[in-house]
Amino acid sequence: MSRVGIQVEDAVEAFHIARQLPHISVEGLFTHFARADETDAAATRTQIARFEEVLAKLGEDAPRWIHVSNSASVLTQRFASRVNMVRLGIAMYGLDPSPEVPAPPTLRPCMAFKTQLAQVKTLPPGRGISYGHRFVTDKPTRVGTIPAGYADGWRRVLGNRVLVGGQEAPVLGTVCMDQCIISLENAPDARPGDEVVLFGTQDTATIPVRDVARRWATIDYEVTCGLLPRVRRVYHPLP
Repeated sequence: MSRVGIQVEDAVEAFHIARQLPHISVEGLFTHFARADETDAAATRTQIARFEEVLAKLGEDAPRWIHVSNSASVLTQRFASRVNMVRLGIAMYGLDPSPEVPAPPTLRPCMAFKTQLAQVKTLPPGRGISYGHRFVTDKPTRVGTIPAGYADGWRRVLGNRVLVGGQEAPVLGTVCMDQCIISLENAPDARPGDEVVLFGTQDTATIPVRDVARRWATIDYEVTCGLLPRVRRVYHPLP
């Protein structure tokens, strides 16, 4: 990664120096994969081999905890028997490490982003919606306003979609800081207070995080980590 830590050439010497420091107890050794979420595993295998060389040089001096595995490598790689911990991340949420290394179907997403309809109205033809009027109605159009915007982590891009009444509904026009406007053409019975799902499942319909990430030209991690603190977290126990 070349991010933090110690270069592989210096690892053994640095380990022995650290063990001699009076206020340091060296309990573990790890590497963090830079390319485990790619189909081509050559770079990851090289990184594993270098790490195992360090372990071999340390021999019996190696610390108690040895770990290398992120979510992608847990799903795709095999390691030396001395590895005894994993650092499972995004897979714990049932999400894909990357498009090239998807989560297996036995892992179910455990996270959803939800809000409620704040207002419902019908707009006449020719009415512009949101900043810049990037969407203009061409017929009487029933729309709803939801209190979710880019200050919540709902990105300001065209093409966002949500679920309401178990049906997909497009976001119309520009996402605002605190709100956006959605079409209710597929949910004629929707009323203020009804649940709206930005990603997750409603009835039999689902908007996966991966679809949002693809629409935003990013990765699952950024979509979920981008939900800002003012979005209320609700934790449900396992059934």
